[in-house]
Parts: sequence; C-alpha cells; structure tokens
Amino acid sequence: MSTKGTIPEGRPVYGKDLDMLRLHLGLLVGEACYLFSLSMTRWMHIVRQESELPIKDSSLALLVRLYDQHPELCPIPKSPAPDELFEFLSAVRGALGQREFGALFGAESSSAYRWLKKGGPPSPYVNRLMTGLKRLMLSVPEYERSAVLDEWVRCVTAEGLARGTVKSPMVTGKWNNAGVLEMREALVKQGASGAKVKKKGLAASSAQTKVQTPG
Repeated sequence: MSTKGTIPEGRPVYGKDLDMLRLHLGLLVGEACYLFSLSMTRWMHIVRQESELPIKDSSLALLVRLYDQHPELCPIPKSPAPDELFEFLSAVRGALGQREFGALFGAESSSAYRWLKKGGPPSPYVNRLMTGLKRLMLSVPEYERSAVLDEWVRCVTAEGLARGTVKSPMVTGKWNNAGVLEMREALVKQGASGAKVKKKGLAASSAQTKVQTPG
C-alpha cells in the first residue's frame, strides 16, 4: 500500500521540511529536536541556514519521510488545544472557571484568560502538563475520570500550600511566586545542600518573575 505524505516525492527532503513537519505534528521545537535526535544548534542550522538545501544525512531524510507519511507513529502526542481541554475537563468536573483551569497546570488565572480568550500559546511545561493530564483522563473509564481529576486537584492544592499559598491555588488562582523566591534565597543563605544558586542569578530571576506570569 502506497502512502503519500505532504513532502513531494519528486525532490529530496529539504531543511524546511523538518519545520513544516513539526508544525503539522503540533510539536514544539524542543520536542522536534528529541524526535529527530538533533541538538538545538543543529536543528536551527538545518531549518534556517539550509532550509532550501537537501538534508545531508539520508537516514534523517528517511526518518522525516516516515513521520510525514505515518504521523500516527510519532511517539510524542500532540498537545490538546486549551479550549478543547477546558470543555473536556468541564464536562468531567462540572462548573470549571478560568481560575481553576489555570491552577490545574501551575498557572494563574491571567494565563488561563490568555489561552482561552486571546488564543495565546501555553508554555512548554504547561503543554506537557495538558498532554499528560488529558492522557491520564482518557486512560480510565469515563465513570472514574471525576475521581482521577479530584486526585489531581488534591495534588495541586498540596503543592500550592507547600509553596506558601494561604489557600489552594484552585481557590485563589495564585501561586505565590514571590514567596517561593524568598524561600529559595533563605535556603541559599542557610547553605542547604543542592542550593548553590548565585545571588546574582537569584536577583535576575526575581526581577524576571515580577514582570512575567507563569504559563
């Protein structure tokens, strides 16, 4: 059985085909690097500097052909769209607001608003979390999904309280990021094992956190 992909067979695989296939599979650049066993530097060189040139390595070219013709073989599942996942989880849990939705993935309500109302892309960590939670939910019978989601909510609450939130992030929509930075600084000052972050790095991290929102 002959299976045709999106890459023309009348020419060799070009560098640009890797990035086009990445988009077709719904992968992040880091995920595509993993899929094709490429370093980030090598990936950027191929898709940018050699975009209109045939790929040197014939094995890599054939790997690209394989996933182009059989995307179902891709070992990295496509991340669910935030709005689709929101509807899916709302059907499981009942009333689910943006605050709760963001908290489920370690983000704040403003991030959830950006995903759902503005079409903003989630961060790589959030993408992986969304993919993992969706797969977890689908791995159990429908009648068990509510209990599975409740257990995840419990985990989210426990992590939030451990990070210094007064109430569960599911209630407040906040993750006390400033408090975590203070906790890190205190541990560094105490000389805790494995806490060797330079103060300069902490200061830069603190400044960055003030202007950025997780997710």
